[in-house]
Amino acid sequence: MNLAENVTNTDTALPSPACGRGDGGEGQRLPAPTFVRMLRSNQTKAEQRLWYHFRAHRFLGLKFKRQQQCGPYVADFVCIAFKLVIEVDGGQHGSEADATRDAWFHREGYGVLRFWNHDVLGNTVAVLETIREVLLESGLVDAPALSPDPSPASGRGERTIAKQSVV
Repeated sequence: MNLAENVTNTDTALPSPACGRGDGGEGQRLPAPTFVRMLRSNQTKAEQRLWYHFRAHRFLGLKFKRQQQCGPYVADFVCIAFKLVIEVDGGQHGSEADATRDAWFHREGYGVLRFWNHDVLGNTVAVLETIREVLLESGLVDAPALSPDPSPASGRGERTIAKQSVV
């Protein structure tokens, strides 16, 4: 089962309070920093789960940013050094707007991976392994295989996330 797809989407347009989308209104945009800050504070559980593994260089020693402004779009996660965008999606994706956004990222030289929320929540290790494999196949990193989190009974005291995520 392939968990990654090559599609993305983020729409920063919000309905106008005066006329909304249903009345033919165009919607108004929040200033980019305000919108990005709002996204960061309202992450889905799936985004929180991936961020737990990405933050502070925990995943393969790579620096990921969350809810990062990239041109006219906001990527859920991006590793700028390797131009890799990772999107965590619910059921609202798969439209023509997604294809337009995807095309923009590809023109800018970004690779894009998309994972469904339920895959991230139900099989996080497989999602991380898929990301690792894509990076390996592209020759971007030389990374060891991931191992599952150690059992809490395996020891007490110091347990770092790096030890849990990467062998």
